[in-house]
Amino acid sequence: GVVRVRGKGRKERFGAVGKFAAKALKDYFPVRQRSKSAEDSKEKATFVNKFGNRLTTRSVARMLEKYIQE
Repeated sequence: GVVRVRGKGRKERFGAVGKFAAKALKDYFPVRQRSKSAEDSKEKATFVNKFGNRLTTRSVARMLEKYIQE
């Protein structure tokens, strides 16, 4: 599959998505829409933190570091 990604300066890019990632996104969207932070947030971001704000590059790096350590 293909996803459209909007980045800095509202630039749009297209990226390839494999079948496992596509399934994970399909499973994630209903959960994301039900979350309290998603309802309260004005963010249009796909991935948000527990406060409803979009994930930053640094927060993703911290998560990766945590899982690599485990």
